Amino acid sequence: DLATQLDGSTNDSPVMTPGSASCKTPQRNAFDFESQRSQDKLQVNQIWAIYSEDKGMLPTEYVKIQQIDTKPKLTLRVTHMELPPSTETMTRPASCGDFKLRRGKPSILPSGRLSQKVNPVPAIKKIVKIYPRKGEVWALYKKCDRTREEYDIVEVVDDYCAGKEIAKAVALTAKDSDSLLYGKQESNAGFIDIPKSEMSRFSHQIPAVRHQKRSTRRVQGVGYWELDPRAIPGRTIVLD
Repeated sequence: DLATQLDGSTNDSPVMTPGSASCKTPQRNAFDFESQRSQDKLQVNQIWAIYSEDKGMLPTEYVKIQQIDTKPKLTLRVTHMELPPSTETMTRPASCGDFKLRRGKPSILPSGRLSQKVNPVPAIKKIVKIYPRKGEVWALYKKCDRTREEYDIVEVVDDYCAGKEIAKAVALTAKDSDSLLYGKQESNAGFIDIPKSEMSRFSHQIPAVRHQKRSTRRVQGVGYWELDPRAIPGRTIVLD
């Protein structure tokens, strides 16, 4: 069987190898997420999620590509995106909302900071709506304690499109010892409602590839996700 990506394309199923949730480099013989960030995938005017240089080093920021330079090495000239000023006190980076291009000259961005291309919700000119979309995998801040950065890994099964005020997600758990492979929980305890007023709980989207109906010694013929290890939070907490 083939592995299906979020954009609908297919790739040969990779050979799975054990990994660690805190690992920040691709696993040998795993799906090559770096190939999705190669030069041939880049185009001017694309919106990309990029890894922050702040504490955590997670893909919580967005840029628009303005120019692609290939010599002497691949670098990008980009415009960063920002949310309008808010009256609320923000204690965490906001990865969802109606973004605008930051004013000023484009800045130079090393291609190594790219995470994945973003597909914004259609909007009026100069507004880039970035919200969790159905079928995407996100890291979700735990609601119980806002002072600690603990996360659940979830698949969005219903989003805020069409004026909906509540998004629904299903918790994903690591498959046995292989922490790069995540599957849905069997019980209803895995389903989470996220009202739009709590949208800031979505930390960042995680590049992921879905594998369909493949049986291994650890996974018995059910669908599961393989996640990009660079985007998995180092302190990932999975639901019991």
